[in-house]
Amino acid sequence: MNRLWNLYLNNNRFTTLSKGWFRNLILLRELYVQWNELTTLSGVVFENLFRLESLYIHNNHLQDLSDQIFDSLVNLRKLTLDSNDLRRIPSMSRLTELRYLSARNNKLTDVPNNLLENNTLLYRLNFDFNLLSNWPREFLVQGVPENTLHFYHPQF
Repeated sequence: MNRLWNLYLNNNRFTTLSKGWFRNLILLRELYVQWNELTTLSGVVFENLFRLESLYIHNNHLQDLSDQIFDSLVNLRKLTLDSNDLRRIPSMSRLTELRYLSARNNKLTDVPNNLLENNTLLYRLNFDFNLLSNWPREFLVQGVPENTLHFYHPQF
């Protein structure tokens, strides 16, 4: 299994991913864990996935992510966190290769000022259908074109 590049764990009943789950998958490039029942991710669950480029953990029940959850994913280019119950999102300033981030349809009310502090490659950022009332101006000043940002929250 240490030669595996893509791993699909979609549509199962996983409630947590803990340290060691992906320990030997050092060549993994894409990880799909969508449509599960995840409520918890260990803060170091992705620690050996240095080559991971795409991570799909949408359509689960995650409410919070630890501050270090993505720190070792130095080559991550695409991250989807859509349709969880996230109330908070950690800084992703170590994800300097990230190009696509989607956290739509969550319960986010705020975004950290340093969300993508060291990132200059991002081209798509989607925060539609959250509860945001403001957006850090500092983030827009960093050179991310405004036409790549998506925010939508219908007022009923």
